[in-house]
Amino acid sequence: MSRDRAFSILILFGTLSIFGAVSGFYVLYGRDNAYNDGQINITFRYSGALPEVVEDQVTRKIEGLLATVSGLQEIRSVSGRGFGYLKAKVTDPEKLMQKRFEISTLMGQLYPGFPKKVSYPVTSVDRSDKSKLPLLSYVIPVNGFDNIEEFIKCNIQQPLLALKGISQVNIIGASKKNIEVGYRRNDLEKLSLTTGVLANNLANAEEGLGKVPDRTAGGQVFYRNLIVKKEENNVQNLSDFPIGISNGQIIPLHQVASVRINQSDDENILRIDGKQVRIVEIVADQKYHVLFTWMRIKQLVSVLQNKMPKGISVLLQYDEVAKKNTGLWRAIIQVLMAIAIVLLTVFVVFKRFNPILLTFLFITGALSISFLVYRLLGLKLDEYAYTGIVISVGMMMTNCMAVLISNLRGKIKNTSSGTLAINFATIAALSIIILPNSGFGNTYHGFAIVIMTSCVISTILAVILMPALIAYIKVEHSYSLKRKKAISHLGFINLYRHFVLHLLRFRILILFATVLLFGLPFFLLPEKINSDEGFAKFYNRLTAVPQYREHIKPFIDIALGGTLRLFWLQSNKDIQSDEETSETRIGINIEIAKGYAFSEIKEVVTDWEDYLSAFKEIRTFQSRIVDAEHAQMVIYFDESSDSTGFPMMFKKKLELKADENGLAEFAIYGVGEGFSTEVKTEKTNYAINLSGYNYEKMMLFAARVEDELKENERVNRIFFDQDMLSERNDSRLDYVMSPIKPKNEIIGLSAARLSRMLYDNYGDAETTIPYQSQLIQLRDVEEKPHLWDLQHQNLKSGSFGLRIGQVTVLQRSKSLSEINRLNQQYRVVVNYNFIGDAYLGKKVSDQIIEKISRQLPLGYSINDGQTDDLKQITRNRLLSFIYIVIIIFFACAIIFNSLRNALSVIVFIPLSLIGFFTSAYVFNCPLHDGGILPLILLSSMVVRAAVLLVNHFSIRKSSVFRPVNHYVKVVYRNLLLISLSIVSLIFSLLPTVFMQAKDIRNGVNWSIISGLVISVPAILVLLPLTLLKPAKRSTVQFITKSGSHD
Repeated sequence: MSRDRAFSILILFGTLSIFGAVSGFYVLYGRDNAYNDGQINITFRYSGALPEVVEDQVTRKIEGLLATVSGLQEIRSVSGRGFGYLKAKVTDPEKLMQKRFEISTLMGQLYPGFPKKVSYPVTSVDRSDKSKLPLLSYVIPVNGFDNIEEFIKCNIQQPLLALKGISQVNIIGASKKNIEVGYRRNDLEKLSLTTGVLANNLANAEEGLGKVPDRTAGGQVFYRNLIVKKEENNVQNLSDFPIGISNGQIIPLHQVASVRINQSDDENILRIDGKQVRIVEIVADQKYHVLFTWMRIKQLVSVLQNKMPKGISVLLQYDEVAKKNTGLWRAIIQVLMAIAIVLLTVFVVFKRFNPILLTFLFITGALSISFLVYRLLGLKLDEYAYTGIVISVGMMMTNCMAVLISNLRGKIKNTSSGTLAINFATIAALSIIILPNSGFGNTYHGFAIVIMTSCVISTILAVILMPALIAYIKVEHSYSLKRKKAISHLGFINLYRHFVLHLLRFRILILFATVLLFGLPFFLLPEKINSDEGFAKFYNRLTAVPQYREHIKPFIDIALGGTLRLFWLQSNKDIQSDEETSETRIGINIEIAKGYAFSEIKEVVTDWEDYLSAFKEIRTFQSRIVDAEHAQMVIYFDESSDSTGFPMMFKKKLELKADENGLAEFAIYGVGEGFSTEVKTEKTNYAINLSGYNYEKMMLFAARVEDELKENERVNRIFFDQDMLSERNDSRLDYVMSPIKPKNEIIGLSAARLSRMLYDNYGDAETTIPYQSQLIQLRDVEEKPHLWDLQHQNLKSGSFGLRIGQVTVLQRSKSLSEINRLNQQYRVVVNYNFIGDAYLGKKVSDQIIEKISRQLPLGYSINDGQTDDLKQITRNRLLSFIYIVIIIFFACAIIFNSLRNALSVIVFIPLSLIGFFTSAYVFNCPLHDGGILPLILLSSMVVRAAVLLVNHFSIRKSSVFRPVNHYVKVVYRNLLLISLSIVSLIFSLLPTVFMQAKDIRNGVNWSIISGLVISVPAILVLLPLTLLKPAKRSTVQFITKSGSHD
């Protein structure tokens, strides 16, 4: 390359690097982009309605509406007692708001057909976007200060909201103010006013609409719609709200009900170290740079702290920028360590300064330009993206070394194809992560995009920039690469050639042993095939033999399972959290049964706070009383005790204290195994899942399953639920009112009209109605009606009246607290315990499933839910890995224009996984989050070395008379580059391993390194078995010093 052209390229490279460095400032401090796929949520209330009524009259209609909207998938619905909600995933998250507008428009057309006491369904979107998380949060101790909420709003919240770059300022722990309306039904009847009309009027009070009854002289009642003036939110205006007309005069609410503000300072209490506090959370606006917003907030809070009156302090609780700085500096140190290790490796190999300078300029330039691309793509770097940057350093070195070594040998023309080949294969392997519906979500998108971008940038720079750098920075031939040194290695070449020839003679045996070492998935074969014909009949008879099942099959699974079986056993263990364990903490959940006063749980929390205050090893503890039934506590330890055995010993003390308290139930977690005093937390060990399109029929079949289970003396704790192997019993006995159809037809009483009459006469004994920023609690101060009254009292609706016991039958039956539906199919799970051998329990379950399945009509299904989920997980993992292998295969076939050469590359994926599987089992590391992600990363790394070798071998293969000799030469000439490629990838992982020694993902990193290490001997031993054919003994020749064959 001419120096003029090289100079232009270097100027362009320097300019882009400067812009990239500036862009890195904006990219590194952006908010994390890990959010879930777009989702539409629809919620509504149906006061007093059972799940069956909610499902039939509301949920089913809304789900039918969603089925007509294109671009939605996985439509889930839940119908509960007095409420319902639906969720639907949007296939294209970019059209999330468009779908919300479309659904809201259709909902306005559907709502008039709902019962009157159904609230208007609220349509919202959910991304779980981290941009909604607080940037900063501050703790403000109450210290007995009066009107603390008003003080915080005026002196802290309002100044912060006026600051540029702030979107929300939330106050947590503030006391609630509710409006309570107490009425008497007799007073309402005097005005011909029902509870339902009163509730509707209060619900419409915010909009200034009223519906009041007006009794005429003839005794008839007409309901008139009134438009009243909308006033500011206070009790007086609500007390004057019109609810009826009597003798031409409007009757206000305060004449028939008492209205007062119920302010409770006891609900939602938040305490730190036993002192009540308020927390101010500040959410930043994503339109402005986070770092600048953070600096403005810190400056303003510093000014506000100086103006605080005596007794009030503002203490920092959470700082996202400081947390990000910790992770960012750790990532920077890892990148610098990776670059230093790579440069040291270059120096050891070349023993020259110029190659080190070339490598440093190449890697730093590629990283800078990559930041510029990230900024153009709008990518925000998170923890996984930082890891991707560290790993990409090793891949950049591979591209740099490919060009540098080829230049030293004077064969720069072959560099472009080899560099393009290895990076194309890597991009193809990682492409599945960013594809829709890949099962990885958006969490790992940043990780994949970082590595793929680095491959593209480093490939372009290797082809364009490296020749320009070499034109100005001369790189002389290293002594290790001179021919004199090469001739001294002819002994090794001839020895390796003999080794390859002997390998080719035992090709089948070696390949067979390799397959057994990898493993065959015989251990995944089912216990039974659902068929009675052909091979299935023979297979079922074989598996039913006790000797085969207890002695032969376990031996076959171990002998043929190989390392795959070890990995599968490990990967199916409970997945632990990916959250870093840098700080030890203990969490306590406290629960008290319904019916106790709020003071009871407050007394329990106070007692535990006094107990915790006596330990000096505790740095701080936080407690939060959610309501009268639930409370939470979190305990943090000081640095001197955090890494010792004290947290474990202290947890034992907490367990003893929890056993002594008989009022509340405790769940303690965070260190060691979880502990709970709740008797109900014992999970069932078997479940039968039923699904269908008709809820009544499905519950009928669920009852048949229950009857079959009751006949077995080993079965107990049978109950219906929506979750498999549940620890709670959500099924309960309710009073169900069944209409007598002949009588109803005579008098013209429909189910909807009967439901309306019950609501108008009894309403809800207690209900909550939203009113501006507060809540209205509508409560009947009289006693609730008894069952006898319900059946024998006369109900009136206008001029129509009847005794309900004459037209209905009241009986108790089992029902669920919720009704779930997925893609218009109802689902119910029959959970139960089986006492005895697991095989016998499985046999009982299979017998019941087989018997009930014969009775099910078309569109209904029954299965073992646990087995079905396990099969789904197995299927997803296998399909993801097979998809990756197929992508790499076709990518290599396009590069080499040969299916055989592509197959030779694919062979190294399972070979490298042998080391990965073994290490994963030894290090006891379960797969985290993405599950198959480490396998994808390892596959993309391993194929780089194999593609380099196969690419150079296939260039002159057609013109070579003796392929074995040509292969040996190719291996010798590229052994240095292959070794550097593997070593650079290993060294790029080492900083992550040593910097995150306590991270659970460290075992996965070591497993990847083991797979890379084993790939080197795999290339030397097994690659010739797939590329070459066995040679005849008469053609065996040796390479002499002159390079000719003897």
